[in-house]
Amino acid sequence: MKKEIKIQFDYLNGPLWKDKLNVKTGEWTTGIPRIDNDKALQILNDEAGKMYESLYSFNNDNSGCQFNNDKYSQIKTQLLSIVQTIIDRLATINDGTFVVVDKATKSLL
Repeated sequence: MKKEIKIQFDYLNGPLWKDKLNVKTGEWTTGIPRIDNDKALQILNDEAGKMYESLYSFNNDNSGCQFNNDKYSQIKTQLLSIVQTIIDRLATINDGTFVVVDKATKSLL
């Protein structure tokens, strides 16, 4: 059975969805070494993740967080470009053991 690799954004996770915790290192992974060890993918994922995380701000009064829709509109094109590059790279390294489920592109268009 092929593993699903999700492409989606959430605070502190994404776009390359990592759902396995490595108890030895404390790091989240996809559980697929050819993805987790691909330096280009990790750089792209980190860049997009930091951009997306920057859209959130937290109030000092503990009333929660806010999402900056204006800034999101400004960086959507950049995020879309990175997501497409990640998907292209995944297609290049895919040995048939995983399938990409893109849940990000539609919301970025």
